[in-house]
Amino acid sequence: ISYYINDWSGINVNRAAEYIQSCRAYDGGIALVPGQEGHGGSTFCGLAALVLMGRMDDIQDWKDQLIHWCVHRQMGGMQGRPNKVEDTCYSYWIGGSLCLLGCQDLLDHQQLRNFILKCQSPKGGFSKAPGVHPDMLHSFYSLAWLSLSGEPGLHKFSATFGIRQDRAEQIVKGNATSTPTLLP
Repeated sequence: ISYYINDWSGINVNRAAEYIQSCRAYDGGIALVPGQEGHGGSTFCGLAALVLMGRMDDIQDWKDQLIHWCVHRQMGGMQGRPNKVEDTCYSYWIGGSLCLLGCQDLLDHQQLRNFILKCQSPKGGFSKAPGVHPDMLHSFYSLAWLSLSGEPGLHKFSATFGIRQDRAEQIVKGNATSTPTLLP
């Protein structure tokens, strides 16, 4: 919201960035709280917050470890944490993290696409894993990743904003003092 309205007065950006850095996990991801294991959702949220705050330079000394952690979550589909099962929503959480890091090309997009399509229900929507009932959350994140990966027929998606790219462009244009280039 602070980025949307271009008003950071309600947030101590330095403390927020420090907190995200304190959640750097021993395994290379970003944890929900300091001292815990990395998780796909918290890794994405931490990175997106740093992007919006203009603080991505803060992770330069551990960016390679973070990329390594993200890339190694691909088992075919993506897992949110090591030794967990694949889940379609992590296609977006981890794939989106790699987009924010400018490294989405390190994934096997075809293998990930195949996993997601195995989770598509003939009734409509996507499930978290093959054979499970579809739901809105997993449908949204499956389509979001397919869009980020360039799936034909889908609107381009903004990883940072979690909305269509053309809508994100409108936000950036409307925010005259924000970063002049569109965020990933």
